[in-house]
Amino acid sequence: MISINKFDEFCIKNKNYIVIVLLILNFLITSTSVINESVTYDEVCYAGTGAYILKTGDYSTLSSMGHAVLPFYLNSIFLNFLDIDEKVWKKDCWDRGPEVIFNSGYDSRFIIFLIRVPFMIISLLLAFYIYRWSTELYGLKAGFLSLFLYLFNPVIISTSRLALTDLAAATFFLIATYYFWIFNKKPLLKNLFLTGLFTGLAFLTKEIAVFLIPTYIILFMFNYKKMSIKKSILSLLLIGIITFLLIFVAYGFQI
Repeated sequence: MISINKFDEFCIKNKNYIVIVLLILNFLITSTSVINESVTYDEVCYAGTGAYILKTGDYSTLSSMGHAVLPFYLNSIFLNFLDIDEKVWKKDCWDRGPEVIFNSGYDSRFIIFLIRVPFMIISLLLAFYIYRWSTELYGLKAGFLSLFLYLFNPVIISTSRLALTDLAAATFFLIATYYFWIFNKKPLLKNLFLTGLFTGLAFLTKEIAVFLIPTYIILFMFNYKKMSIKKSILSLLLIGIITFLLIFVAYGFQI
């Protein structure tokens, strides 16, 4: 029987390998279970929107006007490498989506899988930061427990394999909050930039990111002794500028 001390030593020594194995196992579960799963209602409208925007510069489609644009760029990452007939790129998402999925010249299951893969990867990014933040707060055991509970939660597995906006929003919301928490502890330029970067990605993913503003204010109140009021206000302004610039770029510098 392995003693508790030896088991702890094994986990500490091989923590990176354990995390990698758990992430790979989750990806295998989600990617193999999604192959024969039919496309959902919203995915029909979202499919190919990002590729359409990049081809035309038109942000006035139904899906891109109803939601922030980043999830559409994500679902189109791999579609951009395919030789898809130009006739499928139509303005209205309810016309374009079915054409992209079923009349692109490729197997519909292959297209559905491609638009979902980026969100499976985003889920792994969220899992890593849940592990990282839990470990920094409560130690390695808490980090492993949090990682395990996230990766093998049936709700997460079912959600992370769909090309929707919710999980990506949760990912960037949490990472942005994490880096703002880090910035409050260590007010370095690198941490400020990462906070602005992921805050921008959160705003580009879902409008609910507006709740990051009161979240930052609350976190600042708990750490107000770390920086002067003047430096804190300047830092928040710089985070806002980075966020704005990222959104400006993602929307093709359009007003």
